[in-house]
Amino acid sequence: MSAAKEVGIKDILYTSQGHKEINLSRIEFILSSHLATESAIKASGMNYTILRNGLYMDMLPLFLGDDIFKYGIYLPAGKGKICFALRSEMAETAAKILISNKHRNKTYNLSGDSYSFSEIAEYISEITGKNITYLSPSLDAFLNTMIYQGMSKKCAEMIGGLAEATRQGELECDSMPMEKLLGRKPLTVKQYLEEIFVWNFF
Repeated sequence: MSAAKEVGIKDILYTSQGHKEINLSRIEFILSSHLATESAIKASGMNYTILRNGLYMDMLPLFLGDDIFKYGIYLPAGKGKICFALRSEMAETAAKILISNKHRNKTYNLSGDSYSFSEIAEYISEITGKNITYLSPSLDAFLNTMIYQGMSKKCAEMIGGLAEATRQGELECDSMPMEKLLGRKPLTVKQYLEEIFVWNFF
């Protein structure tokens, strides 16, 4: 931050991670650096806008896996909901903020609507005409299964941690701030899944 101030930077926009104030977060490995950076920005004296993004909808296939039609959805997310928005729509929202001076010293949560993985399984079943199941194991069972099947431990821990945070309600959020800033309702998960699966489920 000191380097930015030294060269005359007066305004900074930072993309952070959406979260709720929950102790012992399963995504502390993501949140800790973001929250430290937010604090440093606010303490710097520069004007700031902080965008706490939900998860990129573009990451959803990573959660679903390559064998969804064989094994269904297997994630330790319970009945929790998770908010997604397209990366391109988050970028568009940030661009709208950057060309305006009305957003200084504000923090926004950016996301689309929130969905459970049982809802996502129902959407895919409806779109493809195939019965997609959703099974929510314990976190340990998920990690053991994924690593046994060849997923790297780091990737399994990241997906498992995000899913467990979903179970605990950490990643459920409200789409209204993004909708107002973007000027339209963000793409829904169902619309995104239609784009993915309508031509690619055979």
